[in-house]
Amino acid sequence: MEMGNVLVIGAHYDDAELGVGGTMAKLSKEGKKVYKLTLTDNVTKSVVMDLDIAYETSKLASNQACDTLGVQEIITFKPIECTNLFYNTKIMQKIEKIIYNNKIETV
Repeated sequence: MEMGNVLVIGAHYDDAELGVGGTMAKLSKEGKKVYKLTLTDNVTKSVVMDLDIAYETSKLASNQACDTLGVQEIITFKPIECTNLFYNTKIMQKIEKIIYNNKIETV
């Protein structure tokens, strides 16, 4: 069976790239439409781990990674505050709309 349009979903901006970046690049190179959706703003501050990750920095790095991998980033989904990501009907329906609108066959 031929794989059609693909959607990769990550909670944070680098999840998709670190998890399946090679697969995304391969599928894109094969001519598949590959989309990436990030659910949170990725803002992380931790004194213990010496982290101060900003939304704009994460978004810019994500855009660059998507360009390199040949992936189309979904930018119509307003990211949720990183510490407030909970599965609920509203999020599920937003994702379903993206799947429907982009004719996604594989998630």
